[in-house]
Amino acid sequence: MTESDPRLIAGENIIYTTRQHWAGVITSSFWAILLLLVAVFAAWIQTDATTGIIGFFNRILELIQLSLFLVGVG
Repeated sequence: MTESDPRLIAGENIIYTTRQHWAGVITSSFWAILLLLVAVFAAWIQTDATTGIIGFFNRILELIQLSLFLVGVG
């Protein structure tokens, strides 16, 4: 804010301003980073099978992975 900021009352002055620490960004986005890491882990443990019960579970795991990634990015 500058001294000509319309939010200031006549005669008010700004004497102290702050900014968020760089680590604050990381702590604020902890859950997003965690979801993205879980999505990467789910991709790592997924097998190549596409048929049978294993293929069914792989498809479920793929959908969970996609949802974790989209929520983490969102």
